Amino acid sequence: MCSNFSNVLNPMSIAGGAGSNIDPTYIDGAMFANDDEFYLYGGAAIPPSNDEVPSGNTVLGYEAYQYGATIQDWEPMWWTEDLPDNVTTYITNGAGASAPSENLGFYFSGMHAPDWGSFTYPPYLANTTADTFTTVNMSVMRSETWDTDTLPSYIKGRANAEIVWVPVSEAGVLVAIGGVVDPAGLFESLNSSQEALNKDLSPTFMEMVSVYDVNTKTWYLQNTTGDTPPQLTEFCSVLASAADGSSHNIYIYGGYNGLNANSNSSDDVYILSLPSFTWVKVYNGTNTHGRSGHRCIKVYPDQMLAIGGYRIDSTHCLEGGIIVDFNLNNLSFQDAYDPSQWSDYKVPDLLSAQIGGE
Repeated sequence: MCSNFSNVLNPMSIAGGAGSNIDPTYIDGAMFANDDEFYLYGGAAIPPSNDEVPSGNTVLGYEAYQYGATIQDWEPMWWTEDLPDNVTTYITNGAGASAPSENLGFYFSGMHAPDWGSFTYPPYLANTTADTFTTVNMSVMRSETWDTDTLPSYIKGRANAEIVWVPVSEAGVLVAIGGVVDPAGLFESLNSSQEALNKDLSPTFMEMVSVYDVNTKTWYLQNTTGDTPPQLTEFCSVLASAADGSSHNIYIYGGYNGLNANSNSSDDVYILSLPSFTWVKVYNGTNTHGRSGHRCIKVYPDQMLAIGGYRIDSTHCLEGGIIVDFNLNNLSFQDAYDPSQWSDYKVPDLLSAQIGGE
């Protein structure tokens, strides 16, 4: 393991540097990416100095290369893009996902200000649940198409769910998992009505997941079975598919219940296996090792890195460090990360015992 990972990083200024209000720090935003570019979308802004929050009808992107009659240099660069009238970046705590093979990005629900206006953090004014679903098509650089639709009434909005693109059907499907309504972290305190709704509705987001067919643009509700997780928000997810495509397995890790912002975070790992939509709990963690608000990436077929997050608050350190490595095959956290040591993904025996197969 590298003793100081920052040695391999090369920081660069964004859109003119820290003095520009184009690039404040954002909390709970999303990134849409394909092989040529990415966009930073949504989130609660912490503006530099006293600068205003950027306009809600522009989005910041990064292009790996440039081309076209008006482009002078063939080199990477940052740039801002105007959005259509029905799309705004004034939204946060939604679920974002990318499908690079399809050149698509997706943003599911989240929170916004009551008037859909600007907001910053702190204080937190994005306290209204969004019933929206935003997509971006990045097939042609500099000719991206953005659109926001209203979710059907049977698909309930929520904060900090996970949405995972699965490579099945004509253009893949999205599976929206978990999240909670009115999470404690976005309010000074929950009133009795908010707490009751949270306890009543939020568990159903694990018991019945929302599925979106990208090709037909149709939403479905799908019941799940097995070791169903409790209500969770601010957890993370990765997808690992069997070599023969017989199962597509969504691993989720961490998070908290959304009822008490000062509660211990989960350290458990669950798998939602498709097409059976069966939950299997594959790792029982400890209170001291849990985390929320982190992100997970699958760096190799058998390895999931959980990056960042918090345990309870800033006074409680993350056990194991900022980055921990979970092996998707043997279902355990590794003592160290070695990029030369990895294997192909194999459906774990614990999962096969529940869903069948070899």
